[in-house]
Amino acid sequence: MNKKEQIIADIWKNALHIENIDPDDNFFDLGGTSVKALEINEECKKAGIMIPIYKMFTCQTVREIAEVAEFSQNPYRDVDLLMDVVKKIETFFPDEAYNQELAEYQKKCEEVQYKTLGEPEAIFITGATGYIACHIIKQILKNSHSRIYALIRRNEERFWKRIQFYFPDELIREKYSERITFVNGDLTKNKFGLSEEQYNSLAETVDSVIHTAANINHYGTWNEFEELNINGTKRVIQFVKTGREKILNHVSTISTSHTYKRSKTPMPFTEYNTLLTEDAENYYVKSKLISENLVVSEKGNFKFKIFRPSNIIQSYQYGKFPYGINRDNLYLVNTELSILNLLQKNDIFPEMHQKILDFSYVDETAEAIYRLMGIEETDSNSFIYHVYNPNIMTISEYANFINMKKTPVADFSRFLRERYESISYDLKQLCTLSIAEGDVNQALIIVPQNQKTVNILSSLGFTWHTLEEKNKMDILNF
Repeated sequence: MNKKEQIIADIWKNALHIENIDPDDNFFDLGGTSVKALEINEECKKAGIMIPIYKMFTCQTVREIAEVAEFSQNPYRDVDLLMDVVKKIETFFPDEAYNQELAEYQKKCEEVQYKTLGEPEAIFITGATGYIACHIIKQILKNSHSRIYALIRRNEERFWKRIQFYFPDELIREKYSERITFVNGDLTKNKFGLSEEQYNSLAETVDSVIHTAANINHYGTWNEFEELNINGTKRVIQFVKTGREKILNHVSTISTSHTYKRSKTPMPFTEYNTLLTEDAENYYVKSKLISENLVVSEKGNFKFKIFRPSNIIQSYQYGKFPYGINRDNLYLVNTELSILNLLQKNDIFPEMHQKILDFSYVDETAEAIYRLMGIEETDSNSFIYHVYNPNIMTISEYANFINMKKTPVADFSRFLRERYESISYDLKQLCTLSIAEGDVNQALIIVPQNQKTVNILSSLGFTWHTLEEKNKMDILNF
């Protein structure tokens, strides 16, 4: 092994408690975990070897990692990564082609026509204990007569515990439990792990499917994402095609815009954009992109809708964040709140003027999805919806709103370096979300558009709330 490989191998030995490591041994086969990968990344940095965090998962042997690693004595690499993103955001200026495509999209939004659908008799929902799923289930129970078949992997008490946590004074269990049938199954198993009889009976009963189950961590091995996000979606599609006719409501993510192609040529990302020919490097994005394309490829075989939420935050009504999430593990799921956490804790808000902060409350996101489930557009090629709050703020506006001082961008890097010891952990977690890692320019979060979705929701009587004092306090208290 060369010098770089030997240093990395020695760090592996200490972290994994193994005496001998071959340069072609697989990290995860040796007992490595996602947490261990992050620890090793930090030890490599101390040894002067810089490795992009996401590469710890795409490159899984000493030899592969050494090829992408670089010797560097720059202890502020994460600061430089973040500043690179800040620069890209602040200097973004749409060109003529961008503006022309945007104008065409806005004109198209004025011509949308749709019809109202009857409510489903029976709805099957995957990932029923998840954050967004619990809120969608509440919408169904309170606004329809539909019966729910909820796919769960554990005892149903786990579901009711979350329902009680999210909706503490609504007596959901007492009022609606008779309308929920729990399906004890597993999305990672053929036919959800159900018997042939159970599976076929369910397929003949259900006429609508809501697929929310997904691995939403922003780092991990490919197998972890493939098994649930891709193979799970394949099983859901097979279920939709079995038994009675069904419509599939597939919950994807606005992050599918972070592709190689779009990082090189910024263009508006709209509800009319499918991504069948595009690819991404980040494993989470790639898996959600593939699962979305699996659904789109079924056009003509059954009806479906695709919903692309953005950074979902706490509920507007109760201020509840995801069950089990705290400041230390927030980086697993939410880029936006991780950014605010880093800035707020250290009172270092950069004076930035591009609108990048959308406050998409989970209960409003769920309501938007529920309402859109009830319509069908006249244009058969229109089946995608961007469900995020259009009341987007700049970081400067948010700083003003919470009465925090702002730092000129030119001085922001200096402030970060001066306070590096206190912010290094939070900065590391932020970079773990890949906001600044890899070839994909995630600064293009400013590119997505949702005017079509907003117009339809407005005609249905739904509007998103702006950030209010009580919501601000929810975030600050968290």
